[in-house]
Amino acid sequence: MTANTPDNVGKTIKGNSKRQQILVIARKIIDEQGYQELSFNHIASQLEVRKSNVQYYFPSKQSLMNALIDEARNYTDKDLFRGEADLDIDPEKTFMRYVSDCVGSLFKSSDRNFFRNLFWLATYDDKIADDVKQLYKAYIDDLTRLITLLNPYISIEECRAKATIIVSLYEGLGVVVDTDLQLSTSQKLIEAPPQSALMIAKQA
Repeated sequence: MTANTPDNVGKTIKGNSKRQQILVIARKIIDEQGYQELSFNHIASQLEVRKSNVQYYFPSKQSLMNALIDEARNYTDKDLFRGEADLDIDPEKTFMRYVSDCVGSLFKSSDRNFFRNLFWLATYDDKIADDVKQLYKAYIDDLTRLITLLNPYISIEECRAKATIIVSLYEGLGVVVDTDLQLSTSQKLIEAPPQSALMIAKQA
């Protein structure tokens, strides 16, 4: 077992930093240019390092995509929201923050591009398809838990159904906003989901 010396700790921190830089660049390439343009050469060029330096952290494109999906699954501070749900904090406030910060990521233009590429990959890659299912399950599980605090008199099955509807609301509106709607109409759609989600959650 390697001793946890200051030098080793420093190498670990540096390694984690480089790994995160690679993920940021990879995500940016997918967001702006699509999955087809994602390559180790492209990432290495952006970071001004050798291709082998990128592959040291991610030996395959599959491992890189899995890491990106894990990043999306852990988007923002979900643990904070889970913690708040266990404390005596306003459930409505916690719910609204979660919807805006976590589920709301599905609604941002760059994230929509990322998820669009994920869905395309999932049609022929079983591992990515399973990862995508787990990602959405995490959103729905968290929302279900928060909805039970807002609406404690309905069954867990009803809470899960509401959570699924809310996630679908964000996904569907993301598609609508991507169409040729006038900017003012799109802006209204962007502002509406959190309140709509709260209304769905609290409805008995």
